[in-house]
Amino acid sequence: MTSLRLAQEHGDEAGRGRVLGNIGVLHAEVGKYDLALEAHLEVMAVGQRLALHQIHSTGTVNVVVDYAHLGEHDRATELAADYLPLLRERGFCTMRW
Repeated sequence: MTSLRLAQEHGDEAGRGRVLGNIGVLHAEVGKYDLALEAHLEVMAVGQRLALHQIHSTGTVNVVVDYAHLGEHDRATELAADYLPLLRERGFCTMRW
């Protein structure tokens, strides 16, 4: 939380996005997927707003996982299907199924 506060105080939006991503992962690790989703949705927004593709992609992939854990399989599948071509385009996903 100190890292998040410092990033916010210094106007470091990219740092805020990275810290929120870590916070979201920690929430997911202890099964608090609703809080993880909240953090990861904000990571997506920060990444998109700043055109930071790695942050946006990390947030999006984590949102897909959060949705799945929350039983929102249709939302998870839809987001994954919509986002996978962009991940491939950016070179973040080289797997082919």
